[in-house]
Amino acid sequence: MKTMSRFAFLWKSVNAHGLHSPFVYQVADKCFYRNTSHLKYYHNSQSVLPKEAVSILEKIITGLKPVKLYVPDDPKGTATALIREIAEVHNQQVWFFSPMAPVPGTIDLAYFSAETNTSVPQLLARIREVSCENSACIVGDIRKTPEAEAAWYEVTSQPEATVTIDFYHIGLVFFRPAQAKQHFLIRPFRSFWADALFGVKNLWGLLG
Repeated sequence: MKTMSRFAFLWKSVNAHGLHSPFVYQVADKCFYRNTSHLKYYHNSQSVLPKEAVSILEKIITGLKPVKLYVPDDPKGTATALIREIAEVHNQQVWFFSPMAPVPGTIDLAYFSAETNTSVPQLLARIREVSCENSACIVGDIRKTPEAEAAWYEVTSQPEATVTIDFYHIGLVFFRPAQAKQHFLIRPFRSFWADALFGVKNLWGLLG
């Protein structure tokens, strides 16, 4: 299995104005289109993510403004450290619950990498137990390898993952039992030329 090319993703994706889900439009608008705060986190040599992936992660953190976080599968602590650094440079207070202890109440945001060695259904079950309908789960590294992309598609196929959003480098999952299951490919940036080119395709329904 080959990973989806960048062009194939752009061809199939939409911007916020191509969304027909009020909830997903609100998420995309809050994180990527109405979020005017300047990105402050600099992609340093210690980060294991591509620069664009770090930018997407930063936009999600600053857009959703989570406080209670849960990272159940981060043995080296790299994802936890990266999220903490992003929050610190934006003066956001975050609290990480230990995956080794019961979580009191519900979380705002969870994170795990698609390169995980833990089974996807098992990870999602652990996250679902501490989530509410407004909790989000970030899935990182979804196009890093064919195996990681396969893990992402497994995430999107799980019944409890009712809303899944693909930003190419990063995926976002919501567990909203009252909402019909939907999957979206969204461009996480503003570009007049990209919107014009791919908007023509979306308008006329060319090639699907």
